[in-house]
Amino acid sequence: MADWAAEAPPPKSAGNSPDKLGHVFNRALTISSSHPLGHKDKKISGEKRARFEALDLEVLLQEFKNVAIETEQQKGETPDDDPADDAAAASSPGFEELQWLKGAGLSKLADMHSGGIVITPEALAQATRGFMPVQMTPVKRRVETLNRLIQGGPSMAAANAAGSKTRTPQMAPVASTSRADVTRIASLTEDGDTERLTSFNDLGAEDQSQLQYLNIVLLTSLYEHAGISHKLGKKYKKIKDKKGSESKTFGVNLETLVTRDLLKDKSLKVPLIFTRIVDFLTKKGIGEEGIFRKAGSAARVKALRQRCEDLQGKINFEEEKARPHDVASLFKQFLRETPEPLLSSAYLEAFYLTQNLENTEQQEAALQMLSMLLPPVHRECMDMLLKFLALVAANDDRNKMGIANLAVVFAPSLFYVRGHKGQKMLKEIEMQVSTASTLRLLLERHLILWDVPKSVMGQLRFVRENQKGGRRTSNAKEVKKVVSKKPKKSGLKTSTGAMRDTEKIQWVSDSAETPQVKAFVHLKLADGTTLKSAVTELTTAGTLMKLASGKNPACGDSMLTEQGGNIGYRKLHPSVKIFDLFKRNNDATLVVEKQQA
Repeated sequence: MADWAAEAPPPKSAGNSPDKLGHVFNRALTISSSHPLGHKDKKISGEKRARFEALDLEVLLQEFKNVAIETEQQKGETPDDDPADDAAAASSPGFEELQWLKGAGLSKLADMHSGGIVITPEALAQATRGFMPVQMTPVKRRVETLNRLIQGGPSMAAANAAGSKTRTPQMAPVASTSRADVTRIASLTEDGDTERLTSFNDLGAEDQSQLQYLNIVLLTSLYEHAGISHKLGKKYKKIKDKKGSESKTFGVNLETLVTRDLLKDKSLKVPLIFTRIVDFLTKKGIGEEGIFRKAGSAARVKALRQRCEDLQGKINFEEEKARPHDVASLFKQFLRETPEPLLSSAYLEAFYLTQNLENTEQQEAALQMLSMLLPPVHRECMDMLLKFLALVAANDDRNKMGIANLAVVFAPSLFYVRGHKGQKMLKEIEMQVSTASTLRLLLERHLILWDVPKSVMGQLRFVRENQKGGRRTSNAKEVKKVVSKKPKKSGLKTSTGAMRDTEKIQWVSDSAETPQVKAFVHLKLADGTTLKSAVTELTTAGTLMKLASGKNPACGDSMLTEQGGNIGYRKLHPSVKIFDLFKRNNDATLVVEKQQA
């Protein structure tokens, strides 16, 4: 993610000539259904062609047709979207720009415009402090559009139509990230090869939200640079249940199911029916040839569905003597009937549009960011689904269902949507193929989807540090004063600056011990007591947990967390080095907590 972000050239519109760096991004067009990969008017990169040719197109297209027929016949639904919605939004000048700013965590800028105030370069610099140039580009473009509206200039669309003859007010240049800020962000970034990546799911809610804001900005920059037209975060109309419907499991939102199921099991993070299906198929369906490809008996699937409704998901498929292919068909049916898709209505289209990005590296980065943008329950369900399907693929010697086969038969259940968008998807073969290719890449990279790139983690720490400090300035000299404070007492001088002694850590600069003691830290235990421990460059979170367990047996099933300073909450993997952690977060508190179920 960091490589393309560091050197990405300015965005261009689809159809423009290649930029000066020679990057050519061809926007996808409809492929001829009679000859999907050989249409003479379609430019397809060699890499994209290879991905498409690895898929069984005949099976894929038939799956989409079957899903469409079944889905569109359901009762009590409304279209997922309407072309008129886009026209309505366009008739409200600045609406989309305001929504984007709010979704990117820049509500203060949006509020300025709503209050009739021109967004100044100073306000923009303050709101985006720590942003890299590639992140500043989409923000500045939207701010300039909003300022035009206030200053009486034409809209962006009108300005583009008028061309160079129309002169509109331009925002004064915004200074790029100061050298002091760049240095500070670098000091907060984990070492390239020596430190483990942080998992998105190990961060607290506030940190996750801030990371999602950064991802929105990065994704927008990546998509706009590639000439991909998509409104990230736009939500379409949700399918409504038919009035009087007695459905308690199928056609119910995932969040609603989890809320209900938590009354039965407090440890659940995904719907009970979801867990029961995955558990059963893991035990009974892994070795079944053609699992998810061969359809189950329609009559038996219907009977199982009714049992699931009667038991509100608390079904024992083994006691019901269910057959694996029937449960597999039931699973796909469940997924495509959720009112809010598993990949969410806001980002479902953005997922398969990743196939229009230049290379696999960019596609992986985009899929990571999109996955982290999903609502919590959807993230948990997606994680469980991908791990399960990867397990199925790992047993393809028995079930004949490798990753490519699973992507073909499962993609329609995840990506097909009702209404206008669904009808368009049925007409455009490449759109269908792109969904399968996307799912295939998700399965191949499922183990790294939740890893936060180290450069982004460093930026997150900087933004949080800046927010907490409450001191905002773009003046390089003032910034330097903030990030280069002298130690209160004794301290340790490192390449990242002077470390300050606090109640939680005391730095040591003249240790004669071997290995050399670098500091003494204080762990906060679950019972409220503290434990003091020496720290060397090799001391890890696992080392401290062993020490805590030795002093207090109740800590045996606990974990170590980093709280406060430039992070809200972070679970620490046992391999995390404590010395490196405090170099980046001098004000952190190490807290021992019970392992979460």
